[in-house]
Amino acid sequence: MAKRVGKILPGEDGCAVRFNGTPGTKDRITVRTMTHLLSSKGYHSRHNTLSLSSDAVRERATQNEKTKFFFSLPPSSVSHLVVTPAAKPKRDVHVSTLAQGNIVAAPWEFEDEPGVEQYFLGEVGKVDEAEKTLSISFFSDGKSADYSWNDQETTKILKVNDVNAGVLFKTCGALVVDRRLFLGQTKNPERKEYLSATIIGFDSETQQHQLQLPSEKLSLDLSKTDVRFVQPAPATDTT
Repeated sequence: MAKRVGKILPGEDGCAVRFNGTPGTKDRITVRTMTHLLSSKGYHSRHNTLSLSSDAVRERATQNEKTKFFFSLPPSSVSHLVVTPAAKPKRDVHVSTLAQGNIVAAPWEFEDEPGVEQYFLGEVGKVDEAEKTLSISFFSDGKSADYSWNDQETTKILKVNDVNAGVLFKTCGALVVDRRLFLGQTKNPERKEYLSATIIGFDSETQQHQLQLPSEKLSLDLSKTDVRFVQPAPATDTT
């Protein structure tokens, strides 16, 4: 299951995004995916003892306390990054087309799970065409990492197409209390500012987070709000 989800925070199954294939793929959870999900949590179907029909497997997976989280994860299509011109433009995107605020997933292998790569989600902070580097800040620990356009390892990164930072913060609910983000506000009609804010609470009934800004407190549905994990660089005035 490690390649079917992107973790936002480590060790939290429900704090993740479900990958549903390449752009244009129908969001459909197959029997194979559900059986793999159950197996990953230690629940194995013995041959000829349990029905493997889609409805039966879904019922087992959605009612199991350790696997039901998977069905409420926000889904997203993913595209592979390439460092050469894309041969399959519907499935691949060139690293130079990424922009600040895009969400990506990078593989990570833990020492105690050799051979198993898990994807962790991050936000693109900078795409430097001059230096040919990509900077990503990860939600898991807040640290950033730079990736070279000339390194084939960069092609293991996925662009996560259908979510943004607000969706990721909302998905994690109370787990992101005390985390910092940047809230977009348009005070000047010609320029949007991103103000530093701290998440100070979460209401599970309204699914809203409470934010402390420098001069006020707000309650917002972050999935419907322009927020960033990395403070965007100010726009360059070309006039």
